[in-house]
Amino acid sequence: MHTQVYEARIEDEIEVKHITNPRIRKELSELINNYIPKKTETTNVSMRIILKDDVPVYQPARRLSFPENQAVNKQIDEWLDQGIVRQSSSEYASPIVLVKKKDGTARLR
Repeated sequence: MHTQVYEARIEDEIEVKHITNPRIRKELSELINNYIPKKTETTNVSMRIILKDDVPVYQPARRLSFPENQAVNKQIDEWLDQGIVRQSSSEYASPIVLVKKKDGTARLR
């Protein structure tokens, strides 16, 4: 089984066959293929989460196959390198969920 996490290109997820004008379909395909999302370094958002009690919410990790585990680790390493996530230690935990897409790849949620 080959698992690819969140590396699918945007054009794999967007269907343009329904566009009947060939020129517009070609332009739209090129636009989609050349799209590069820009990551925001910082935001002005601050959050305060008020809990009902002091009991941490903890759910055990789900078991993943070896290829799935490798794909998850690769994605997390990329996010760490890009500064999207950071390592932390907490009593709160939620499991990682891999969701299979139509093309057979998986998205990390």
